[in-house]
Amino acid sequence: TDEGAAQASLDSPNLLDPNAWTNWNTANGLPRKKVADLMLLNRMLYAATERGVSVFLNGGWTQLGAGLPDAEIYDIDVYLSQPVLATSSGAYVYQQNQWVKHGTDAGSLQAIACVSDQLWAGTNRGLVAYSEVQHQWISYSPNSPASNLFSDIAVDPNGVVWCASANANGAGFYRFDGETWTNYGMQSDPAIIWNDAYSITVDRTGAKWIGLWGRGMLYWDEKSPFRYYNKQNGKLAGIVQDQNFAVVSKSVVDTSGTVWMINYQSADQRPLVSVTPDSVWTYYSLPTTECRRMAVDQVNRKWIGTDAQGVLVYDDSGTPTIKADDETIGTLTLVDGLGSNQITDLAVDKDGIVWIGTPAGLFYYEGGKVKQRYGLLSDNITRLLVDGVNNLWVGTESGLSCFLTREYRWQHFYTENSGLVDNGITALAMDFSSGRLYAGTNRGLSILETPYSEPRIEMTDISVFPNPFIPAEHGNLVVDDLAYGVSVHIFGQNGYRVRRFSSGDVVGRQVLWDGKNDRGEPVSGGIFLVVEQNENGERRIGKVALIR
Repeated sequence: TDEGAAQASLDSPNLLDPNAWTNWNTANGLPRKKVADLMLLNRMLYAATERGVSVFLNGGWTQLGAGLPDAEIYDIDVYLSQPVLATSSGAYVYQQNQWVKHGTDAGSLQAIACVSDQLWAGTNRGLVAYSEVQHQWISYSPNSPASNLFSDIAVDPNGVVWCASANANGAGFYRFDGETWTNYGMQSDPAIIWNDAYSITVDRTGAKWIGLWGRGMLYWDEKSPFRYYNKQNGKLAGIVQDQNFAVVSKSVVDTSGTVWMINYQSADQRPLVSVTPDSVWTYYSLPTTECRRMAVDQVNRKWIGTDAQGVLVYDDSGTPTIKADDETIGTLTLVDGLGSNQITDLAVDKDGIVWIGTPAGLFYYEGGKVKQRYGLLSDNITRLLVDGVNNLWVGTESGLSCFLTREYRWQHFYTENSGLVDNGITALAMDFSSGRLYAGTNRGLSILETPYSEPRIEMTDISVFPNPFIPAEHGNLVVDDLAYGVSVHIFGQNGYRVRRFSSGDVVGRQVLWDGKNDRGEPVSGGIFLVVEQNENGERRIGKVALIR
């Protein structure tokens, strides 16, 4: 404990009784009151205090040897039949009545353990293992993002996830292909000039646009070198206080493939910037430069969230390079019904409703009016996302909520009832082809498998996989590439239907078949036809072999 070591007999009838305990502290031979860890070796008890180690002998505590620096002790274990310590100055092994430093400097060791004669330590710089051959500590990096920070997430056409880290103390940006993380930062790549990557989006060609908090925009198509757009090459303005400190807080892609970005607090008073697919840059003035978030609606109007002036609506009339026909339609503020003029995020759903997140609640703009939606885990909204079937996902400081449009109800996720790594949501993205949702926090990334993938607009050839389908090995058959409002029917080789998924069962572009009939009984092996049918009777047919 922080007050020493406490001892009680397991035969005591009541271990909650303070009188059942004997307490040992500095008056009894411990070097310090605070005991970091206890260890039993050869039937002898060792106490590692925050400064020094004692062993329990003959009914009292005796301090062990010299050689320890004035360093904090965090952990004790057994290594080659001797005590070993993790301290803020490295590892120390007890040899010939004194403590000897073990190996080269590995930073501050927070924990130590010996497994099959291999010594491992947790440090303030990661996991290390001691090499008996090289007589030094070797670093081991787990396959993970370079940081637990996630400020923005985007999914490319191949389902690869790209993540920005933060606007302060960032670690660059990360790539996740479903199995492996790849990190891009100043430490690993000299071509990267800044680690504070704050926003990220993927354009129609698959190129990445990474907004840097201080160095403008980083463009990368994975085929060519990194390309920077900032004050130095005249593409983006810096802030008033530092003309070289160019900030991009958000970027989006409209239906024409034009990339729109916010040049936050731009000194030239033109915070809205567009880049067409043929690389023509255009700059736009707005009533304020403190713009942070942005969304594009079905007619390519830009809805821009500000720090203190509500929502701005900008219409370029579909001609980003021609400013003569542009129009700033208006603003939405407290006067119009918002709970706050600080906008934390924006999203537009498939019905054209504009959702507005603020620190004072969730609001939406429909039919010329601002209304509020209640029932959230918290009114402090951080992120918004509309999924493939028009459900609204809302990130808050207290967890993640989904408004199920068909059922008109909320579903809530937080650390206590799900695998969410942290309740503070800082980024949201979805792979619309699979329905996989990515929720970023300041403590890592959580992935949620949902059925809310985006259906095809029109019926196309359906995909069924794996084929052949072995239920005992694969679990489910995936029927993919389904359109809106279809039903799915599975027929056996005798022509009888064994399973039906109504249009209400087909939530997104996929359904999963477990190899059972409508009564829940496993069907026999054979060839099965999978039929997609819409309300007009049009059909698309796939074929699968089921093996038992």
